[in-house]
Amino acid sequence: MTRRDKAILALVCAAEIINCAKAGALKSRIADLETQRDIYASRAQHWIDRAVEDEEVIDSMQLRLDALADGKVELEDAGVFFCTAYCTEQYPHICGEGHGITASGQPIQAGGSDDLSVWHGFVH
Repeated sequence: MTRRDKAILALVCAAEIINCAKAGALKSRIADLETQRDIYASRAQHWIDRAVEDEEVIDSMQLRLDALADGKVELEDAGVFFCTAYCTEQYPHICGEGHGITASGQPIQAGGSDDLSVWHGFVH
């Protein structure tokens, strides 16, 4: 085997190693994307299930209210409310950027925010 053949063989081996590394990285990325897809699918199913459960609770409570009030209760529209949910993780990940600041500029707090720009159901 000549020196030229050895150089070509070394280049082919190096190219194959690079291709194997690329294939491994692509397989890893595909697995990550499949995991994210499954997470979002399970979240969507959970939200659908939760909505159905909440509807059942609302219907049950409405029947109980109707039975107790005997038609003497009038309900009044409370207005339009805007709600935003934030993830409290302080680093970039699947939920978002992780900067920890609400749309109004207030820091995110687990369980609720001290955002006083929302008052009486309207954003000021």
